[in-house]
Amino acid sequence: MHANTGTTNPPGRSRRPVVLQQIVLAALLLCLVPTVAPAAPTPPDVEELFRDRDWEALDRLAAGGTSLDIRDEAFIANAYWLQQRWGDALELLEGIEAKLPEAVRPYAEMMRILGYERTGRPQQALPLARALSADAPPPLRFYVAYAGYRLAGEAGGDTESWLQAMEDNAATEGHRQTLLTVQLQEPGGDVRDALAMLDENPHHGPSLAILRRQPEAERGPDTHCALGYQAFLQGEFARAAGELAKVPAGHAKARKARYYQAMSHYRRKEYGQAFRLFKELAERGGGYSASSVVRLSILARHAYRKEVLDLLATLAKQTEGRRRLEALEALAWLGSEPQRRWAEQQLIANHPETEERSEVLWERGWESWQAGSPAEARTQWEKALQGETDHRWRARFLYWTARALEEEGNDQAAREHYERLRSSSPRSVYAWMAYPDGPYRIVDALPEELQSEPGPLESWGFVLYARLVGADSKNPAERYRAARLGFWLGNEASAYREALSVSDHLAVDGGLSRPLLEMIYPLPYREEVCAAAAHFGVEPWYIWATMRQESAFDADIRSWVGAVGLMQLMPATLEWEASTLGLDDADGTDPADNIHVGTAHLARRYREFKRPDLASAAYNAGASAVRRWLKGDASPTPEVWLETVGYEETADYARRVMGGMDNYRHLYEDRGICPRKGEGNPE
Repeated sequence: MHANTGTTNPPGRSRRPVVLQQIVLAALLLCLVPTVAPAAPTPPDVEELFRDRDWEALDRLAAGGTSLDIRDEAFIANAYWLQQRWGDALELLEGIEAKLPEAVRPYAEMMRILGYERTGRPQQALPLARALSADAPPPLRFYVAYAGYRLAGEAGGDTESWLQAMEDNAATEGHRQTLLTVQLQEPGGDVRDALAMLDENPHHGPSLAILRRQPEAERGPDTHCALGYQAFLQGEFARAAGELAKVPAGHAKARKARYYQAMSHYRRKEYGQAFRLFKELAERGGGYSASSVVRLSILARHAYRKEVLDLLATLAKQTEGRRRLEALEALAWLGSEPQRRWAEQQLIANHPETEERSEVLWERGWESWQAGSPAEARTQWEKALQGETDHRWRARFLYWTARALEEEGNDQAAREHYERLRSSSPRSVYAWMAYPDGPYRIVDALPEELQSEPGPLESWGFVLYARLVGADSKNPAERYRAARLGFWLGNEASAYREALSVSDHLAVDGGLSRPLLEMIYPLPYREEVCAAAAHFGVEPWYIWATMRQESAFDADIRSWVGAVGLMQLMPATLEWEASTLGLDDADGTDPADNIHVGTAHLARRYREFKRPDLASAAYNAGASAVRRWLKGDASPTPEVWLETVGYEETADYARRVMGGMDNYRHLYEDRGICPRKGEGNPE
């Protein structure tokens, strides 16, 4: 007999009734449970697609019958605009403009004006421009006037009132340049307009052409001054001196003309004429007097030393302001021992907040350091730290005071100075020399004072205008937001400048903010820089740091001496370096060409000098100057070399580039920014 364990049926009984009962019970339960339909797919977020620049996905949404609200359509209209699809953007804007928030509507109307203009419909655009000009918000007024001017010209209407509106609302340098360009294109564009443009941009070709077309007998003093100055910038010193000599004494441009006439004579080694003109300017005071004192101190190394020293002594005792400061500094460099000491004491005692005082105390300390007297050096540098010095000098003094304290065996005080350096100037080359593993921690957070929510324009997709408004704000959070939008839009140069304007807000949670650091040390033209770095065997950080210092990432910049583009290549350097590369048609204003040729030149300097600090000095001042400064010493330590460069301007340049390299490495080196050879870089 088998025991019943409860897991089998008793002998002789069937399971069918139990199974039927279970089926019926399950069916009843199913009837009681409500039916749940499959979840509908979540519609894509239009704003997110816009920020990701996923134009194809936005196109599918617009064409696929998806229900979109007004805000979605505003984002899509702006996406079309950024792709230069003016007609598609217009079609959407026409339907939604009246429903947009009041704060946004004028900017949408501006886009419609521009859209009609760009699709060849000036007759539709001009009435809108007239209507908007009456009550446009301040950031738009110049642009409305400029659009109205263009449209009136196309339609054969009156442009004069629009030109006047442009002049009334020209608030920035860019506005003024645009206004002057327009005035020069007017039928009445004349010498006066050309001269105004040349005051802003001395290399402006069309304006120079207007002046050169003037008959010699009709040229006035302003024309002679402008043509002479441009000749000086071009290195045509004989022609410059001749033109500038025609500007009469007493004219508004007389001092400028005399200064560059003197400079032209100096460059031609006509020292007597240069001395006479510089002396006259220095004695008269006013504009160019302080600069003339500086030039006299330089001229004294070649000629007229006694006459210059006599004049400097007189100016240092009898004058005030910048002229006296420059005279005192020149005496401190050139004078006899009593003159030097007197000038130095005057600067130290009476001018505590000046750069000249810092320079004197630095030189005193450096002389003691090189003579093996660190305690005396420290005394001078600590005296400088007790006054007001800018951040560059403060970093220098803190670093070398700490070094002197180490030499004296006072390690605790040295550490305190290094910490002050790290706290006050963490991105300086001196902080990197003190803390080669990194003077600061990178924090992913953004400082509270830079945090903000999107304003109405950004919230509705009008990012071009949101950036325009934010860039002019006094609020650092709004300027930071404008900079972010600028980078998103691909306008690296202006975005970098906006980010730099809020760099005082880098500190966060015991470190520096990565989001802001990445904007202060950006990576524009990445493809071109990575290719040039691999091709010429130069670190990409070196190229970006050089570009940052040379042009602030502005591809269109031209210096007063004629250097062009991102790497600021002089025309002769560009032509020679390009020819060695077989690039006879290289264009210095083209970013790819400029980076390629500039990196070739940087690499050439690096191959000769074997160190980036020496190569950077050569890039700035020329290889012959660096050879002269080295004087046979092929391996001075970088920290000493940066203090013994012959030109302070070049020394400061090299320090900034070296510090920039260190900061770039710290931010990006482990992030695979430029693939190594075999990973996508050209050989």
